[in-house]
Amino acid sequence: MKSEKDKISLWIKKNALPLSLSLIIIGGYFVYQSNEYSVSSRTISSVFNGKITESIIYQLNKTKPFLDIFANVCLTLGIALFISAFFIRYIEEDERKQLEEKLSKFQEDTAKDAILSVFKTIIDMNFFSIIQKDLLNAKSIRKNANWQYDISEIEDSGTVKLLLKRTVSYEFHNISQSQVEESIRFRSNNNEHCKTDIISAKVRHPSGNEENIELIDDKDADGNGDGKKFIYLHKNICIDPEKSIEVVLVFTQLFSHGYIYETHSSRHPIINLMITVNIPKNYNFELFHTFSSKARLKIDEPDKRVYVVNGAIFKGQGVEFTCYNKHKGISKN
Repeated sequence: MKSEKDKISLWIKKNALPLSLSLIIIGGYFVYQSNEYSVSSRTISSVFNGKITESIIYQLNKTKPFLDIFANVCLTLGIALFISAFFIRYIEEDERKQLEEKLSKFQEDTAKDAILSVFKTIIDMNFFSIIQKDLLNAKSIRKNANWQYDISEIEDSGTVKLLLKRTVSYEFHNISQSQVEESIRFRSNNNEHCKTDIISAKVRHPSGNEENIELIDDKDADGNGDGKKFIYLHKNICIDPEKSIEVVLVFTQLFSHGYIYETHSSRHPIINLMITVNIPKNYNFELFHTFSSKARLKIDEPDKRVYVVNGAIFKGQGVEFTCYNKHKGISKN
């Protein structure tokens, strides 16, 4: 059963516009019809300094006063009905949006519950708990990562060494309805195998603005007292709901033994990855991966390789790769 309030609201919504227009038209018509006046006059006498003076005052009088009142009533009711209909439609639109948001949230929760039920029946619980934590309950996601390796020869003190320039980028998307924080960290130390230098680190915002991340040199950063020099950066970025940023990190590694053996793994789950490798002539490049999804070799040229991974990459999954001279192989001498 609809309440009287609902019935009135429904009636106003259906009939207010034509009725208000009708009343406004009728009111305008009667305003025009009542716009007739009669002229009356009267004589006013006054005495000033013993002299009598007379003044004639003319006055306009409406000939149809009740018709004028009726016209004003029609105009007032018509405008009031029009405004009422506007506010009712505005309120209903706002309520409709709120209902759609609630239905969307309900559908998401229902879909998530269905996925949880299916996964629990076909996947080992230990593995399922990882998926649930990293993907299903995640408030953010990293997408469209690019790992670019540019390898070149350089001569240092009469010795040919290999320089690996890494450009790592990814998109960080906040998929929740609350603000989240992305912690950007990188640390590397110089050792007898290679020397690391950070070229740049920045954050690109949707507005197009770029925010540089400060680089820090620190000795004995791990507290072991061995005096080793570490290079690291650390910055926390707050991302608003349903917004995203792009993180770009560029650093180089100089390998002193004439070959490269390195690993690269993700600290967080990623959706979609492209690996681009540029290598000098007369060098072999070999890559092995631990991804759950297939790494497709999109471009296979003597000086360029491009690998594409479509789908999810879980925390800890990554690659190991080697690069060495075809004629010398891998040797520390």
